[in-house]
Amino acid sequence: SATHIVIISLSYPGMHRIEGDASMELNGTKYDLFLLLKHFDYRHNDNSVNFTIINDFDLDFTDSTGVRKIIPKVDAGRDSIRTKIQRIMRTAEPTSKIAFFYGGHGEYAEVNMMGGTDGEESDFQCIIAGDGRRIYGKEFRSWFCDARYSSVAVT
Repeated sequence: SATHIVIISLSYPGMHRIEGDASMELNGTKYDLFLLLKHFDYRHNDNSVNFTIINDFDLDFTDSTGVRKIIPKVDAGRDSIRTKIQRIMRTAEPTSKIAFFYGGHGEYAEVNMMGGTDGEESDFQCIIAGDGRRIYGKEFRSWFCDARYSSVAVT
């Protein structure tokens, strides 16, 4: 079973896409976070598993012990996500098992992280951080591979 659960749940409140000015807001991710916390028996005061929750909305959550608290929104920008993931990976023990969940926008970008449009090293798949910035697949994976011990498992 997991020793650490990382959940990124983004609803993009008030954000709009540059092209077309369409709303980026998602409501389903709020309920997804609620369901994940219930499923993994998140507790406000005592968890046998470490949780890192990166969310851009407040969530009123009552845990299985009856404790009700607001899980506050946090900085869900690209740099904050990178810092939190790297901190987790650098402090993980050799037997750590990290479960990762993402709820938010993703896209297949027109240019890769190097600004190119084709080539063998292209990486066009990305997720969209809470500040609207892209996190490309290769760099995202590299953050999870930045562990002190090669035995750390990430799913």
